[in-house]
Amino acid sequence: MERGDVYLSDLLMAVVRLSIQGDEARRELVPMLHLDSPRKSRPQTSHKPGRKRPPPFPGPGPQRAPPQDNASTVLKEPSRTDVPLKGILMRLHGRTLLPPPVWLQEVLPLEADTEHTPLEVPPLIEPRRRRALLSTALATDAPEGRPLMEPLVRAIARAQVLTTLPRRSRPTLRRGVQLLVDVGEGMIPFDSDVRSMVEGVRRCAGESKTTVLSFTGSPQWGVTSADGERRPWSPPLRGTPLLLLTDLGLGGPPTAHRAYEAEWLRFAAAARHAGCPLIAWVPYPPQRWPRALQRKLVLLHWDGATRASAIRHRRTAQRPERIP
Repeated sequence: MERGDVYLSDLLMAVVRLSIQGDEARRELVPMLHLDSPRKSRPQTSHKPGRKRPPPFPGPGPQRAPPQDNASTVLKEPSRTDVPLKGILMRLHGRTLLPPPVWLQEVLPLEADTEHTPLEVPPLIEPRRRRALLSTALATDAPEGRPLMEPLVRAIARAQVLTTLPRRSRPTLRRGVQLLVDVGEGMIPFDSDVRSMVEGVRRCAGESKTTVLSFTGSPQWGVTSADGERRPWSPPLRGTPLLLLTDLGLGGPPTAHRAYEAEWLRFAAAARHAGCPLIAWVPYPPQRWPRALQRKLVLLHWDGATRASAIRHRRTAQRPERIP
């Protein structure tokens, strides 16, 4: 910190905010703000604290504590008691300062603003539309509709023994879902949307049929369950859809824990080999999606403009295999 970065107003604010009483305590505050040192340049150090994020889903596992603010342990409510600063201001740095104006001693301190209204960030998808979009994305076809009369009559005419009744396919959620949540640095701006989406998936597919796993980079690098257990990723039962909440490595700083196009193609091949439909919600527009991934994954734009009809079109375009 340079000497010119700290002003007398900073000293006044510190004394009032910290409710410092006594001349001795105020004298100790002066060297802390470097107001008693000569004006010279000091080497500046750049330190960017790492940002920690809340877990994307609630669970009994260990929770990462939010970043601690050292100042929060000493800050108190502003005091309305007049703080005599004239003496200490006159002795700062051995300089002769003008006395405070008369009006400064007559003005009462401002009252503390106890009603802070946090800035509301609009969700990527409106809550009233979230269930319909998730139901469309997670539904898989199963022979649970009306019986098919034509093959049934044909089998009876040929005196064939039917082991199963031929039925029409219909979308169903009974297979559940394996939800894979990207907790890399690129997804930090979407923390609140991720938590809302996880809760929406649980309500849509059912708590008992939803498996939530978090990962960094790619699921094939390892996943973490809700109880904090770290293990290799393994596909669910055949036919269970895989739902990805990820940026596909398009956002955030380039780090060693960032998966790129080739890594996602390998994961798509593993999901296809396991017979699990793969759907990915991406918060970035389609113009940024790699073309190779658009042919191998069902990519959905995580945005309020997405419609259920667009989801059905993308899933049909992939021509998924029929799963018994």
